Amino acid sequence: MAAMRAYGMTSVHILLDEDRFPKVRLDNNGKVRVDIFGSNFDRAMAAYKTAGFPAPPVISLSGRLNRQLAPYADPRTARFSQLYLAVLQELRAECERSDWPVPTLNPLDEAVSYGTGRYDVPRRLRLIRQAGFMTEQNHFLAYPIIRNCGGPRAYRIWMSSP
Repeated sequence: MAAMRAYGMTSVHILLDEDRFPKVRLDNNGKVRVDIFGSNFDRAMAAYKTAGFPAPPVISLSGRLNRQLAPYADPRTARFSQLYLAVLQELRAECERSDWPVPTLNPLDEAVSYGTGRYDVPRRLRLIRQAGFMTEQNHFLAYPIIRNCGGPRAYRIWMSSP
């Protein structure tokens, strides 16, 4: 990250792959526990702070949080929303304890690529804001659901910087 900052970047997008998002579990009393210490999220945020970026990072949750919470509650229920919010509150509290910049969160990258994106993402955006984060959402109304992603009409635009 230091090289990107030296190049002049003011922020980066941190993608939390499945194994990089802190592990989420419920304790014996049903309280959410988020294992942040020692996770790749912990290391990425510490490196971000050390690099000295002036703007907060953007982090895409990309459904990883949903997959970890699904065994505990149906994603369409109020209980799921409570758990989702509790995890976000733990992440926000850790940002404050560790003096990390509070990231901007994206609940689901390219939401319309998923069947549930259009109705589920607005709820997640509200929960993210309720937990005290800024939000970002891309491609929400940009194109219809592509049912045959491997077909001839499938396309992806890649943008890069020098």
